[in-house]
Amino acid sequence: MKAAITPQGVAGQPPRRRKSAAKFLYDEKGRKSHVLLDIKLYEQLLYELEMAEDVQAYREAIARNEPTVSWEDLKREMADEATSDTPLTAG
Repeated sequence: MKAAITPQGVAGQPPRRRKSAAKFLYDEKGRKSHVLLDIKLYEQLLYELEMAEDVQAYREAIARNEPTVSWEDLKREMADEATSDTPLTAG
């Protein structure tokens, strides 16, 4: 599992001083128009975004107070689906 990146640095560790991994491109008026990122930083940012979206989706689902399915039941249902011609149904 990857550590979370916070404004202070990687969670649980003091921030490191380092050269910025971002490079800015400017338009004809001298305004920042694009950013270039190191591929590892880009992938880490995508990972963190996906995790944040998952947390938000979880919080919204809990707030709706809808019935839930345990992970074990879902895995069992998916395994059953893989061996039959009957599609999974919601609810």
